[in-house]
Amino acid sequence: MLQLIGTGVLLLMELAFSIAPAAPTRSKGARAQLSANYDHRERCPPTTGRRARRYHHRKAHGRRRRDSRRPIKLYSDVNGLWTNIGQMTTSESGGFAFQVQQAPPGTSLFKATYPGDSSYEPSVSAEMVVTYVTTPTAITAAAAPQRQVVGRDVTITGLFTADGTPVADASVTLYNADDVIERVPVATTTTDTESHYQFTVTDAAV
Repeated sequence: MLQLIGTGVLLLMELAFSIAPAAPTRSKGARAQLSANYDHRERCPPTTGRRARRYHHRKAHGRRRRDSRRPIKLYSDVNGLWTNIGQMTTSESGGFAFQVQQAPPGTSLFKATYPGDSSYEPSVSAEMVVTYVTTPTAITAAAAPQRQVVGRDVTITGLFTADGTPVADASVTLYNADDVIERVPVATTTTDTESHYQFTVTDAAV
């Protein structure tokens, strides 16, 4: 299994301006000079009218935030054709994550896209190359006793793991190694919850 995190950030900024008289200057007509200053931290509140009522309502109940979440689609290259395999919505901060898995080993190409809207342009991520490999396995086997009377049982036990992790209900087959040309299966069993297996075999006299 592959969590493409893609992360993206959509920045929204609210601009506020305030107008204040500059320091008194001496000039003809004794006119006051006004200057406009950008201030992203404070906004001069209105004192009368509908704007004042709206301002105090927002102060009391909070401003309705603009939804910054955006739809993201994930595509995979299937036989040379980009195919949509998933869609989700970003978080408020623009983050997203897809989980994908592939059964057979091989290499796959992925890309994430944003379709765009009236405020934002479409965008496409760089292609992502993911190589899937088979999980390495290991199996142990031991026979007891190693020297036995003909006709009596021999117990073969072992442990099967995948990448060092126990695997329950895995199929294990015991073969007769005397035939070097064609292996002949003797018995098949499955591993237990702790990844152990066991065979009990009896070899008759030739």
